[in-house]
Amino acid sequence: MSIGQTIKQLRRQANITQETLAEQLSISPQAVSRWETDAAVPDLSLIPALCGIFNVTSDELLGIDLSRRNAEVETLLAQGYEILCSGDFAAAAFFFADAHRKFPRAHAITQRYADALINVYSRRGEKNYDDVISMCEQVLAECTDDAIRRETVLTLGTAYNYAGKQEEYDRLTDAMTPHCFCREHFLMWNWTGMGTKGYEQRREYIFALIHDLITALMLNTEQFDDDGKRFYSAEERDILRRQTLSAADVLYPDGDYQSLAQILQNVSDWLCQDALRRKDFDAALDALERSCDFVIHFDTYDFDTAHTSLPLRGFSDGGWIMEADGNRSAVMLEILQTDHDLDPIRDDPRFAAIIERLEQTAQKPS
Repeated sequence: MSIGQTIKQLRRQANITQETLAEQLSISPQAVSRWETDAAVPDLSLIPALCGIFNVTSDELLGIDLSRRNAEVETLLAQGYEILCSGDFAAAAFFFADAHRKFPRAHAITQRYADALINVYSRRGEKNYDDVISMCEQVLAECTDDAIRRETVLTLGTAYNYAGKQEEYDRLTDAMTPHCFCREHFLMWNWTGMGTKGYEQRREYIFALIHDLITALMLNTEQFDDDGKRFYSAEERDILRRQTLSAADVLYPDGDYQSLAQILQNVSDWLCQDALRRKDFDAALDALERSCDFVIHFDTYDFDTAHTSLPLRGFSDGGWIMEADGNRSAVMLEILQTDHDLDPIRDDPRFAAIIERLEQTAQKPS
């Protein structure tokens, strides 16, 4: 492989444009184009700068051991993702920090590093996400890979949200593609000719729509306006919460909520809290039992098991990451044992039965 072809490959793997590379080298984009078409070769004085930009040795720039470097990046991404999925976010951040130092131009590693830092910072309650934002902005400025850019936009938006940067978050949101132009909406126009592929794509879209619908209902039910007032009265919120749960029951008649159960638990918890405020203790226990059902379902469903309810039959949600405090049963159990707002129903046999059920499924990370 010629040095021009190697530069082209390295540039694409680094997800930077000819114009960006030319600007970093203080040369014209036409010069880069001539290298990559083997019409010219770089001046020897530019070799060190090229090596620095691509984070490669001169041997790698000449096409030696390039495949080994790419394989190492992929291996690091896989190893770091495994650590992240274990729930040890601090270890994942440390791992990706080391990988980022080794391959600062590997944008996929940079994005994963930023994502790992968000998981660490958010659990500490930190508000300064400047380093995460800087990394994401660098990737978006240099990267041309659409998949990496999409992941980075989500990471950047999450950092803006946790940092309280509402204007930046809104600006990022406004720049996103509206729903009517997304791939899934486009699939709605293809009524024939897609066969199994089309069915499976739309089934996955149905899954996303159900999750977004239930989540949006939950968020809007509890939302405050700009003056700090509720959009809905207490009675209306109670109705909306019950309608949200009913909608889930209609869509999942087999009770195969899988990952949606965590959202439904939150809805049930709010029902319980409002019932306690009204001193309607039977309603509070009803909601608490439903919350317990969702928690245990979430903690115990088989990640590989497919849905049986007709809208999603054959589709599997996948798994989730256990938090440092344990699974949701462990977290709920601790809350029920310490929250004094629950004292009025604590001696009820139904409450004791909920505790007993949670004790059987509560787990802490190993």
